[in-house]
Amino acid sequence: MVLAVNQNETFDQVFAFTGELDPAPTFSILLDARGKTSARWSVKGLPSSFIVDKQGRIAYRAIGGREFDHPEIEATIRRLIHE
Repeated sequence: MVLAVNQNETFDQVFAFTGELDPAPTFSILLDARGKTSARWSVKGLPSSFIVDKQGRIAYRAIGGREFDHPEIEATIRRLIHE
């Protein structure tokens, strides 16, 4: 499952931005208007990406953009699926 968390913007701002994307996102976008989630997850920069295992532990963390079809990241995801 892929989830996005938007920080410090309103629903209307997020709705307007995603409405301009082509193709439109096919994953849920959660709103963190006060930045509480970022604080709990110790986000150090944006964008940040996390891969979480079945037990809810962070198995991979990255700051900055990533290509999730990169062989190393794909291998991590496949390993976690089979655990």
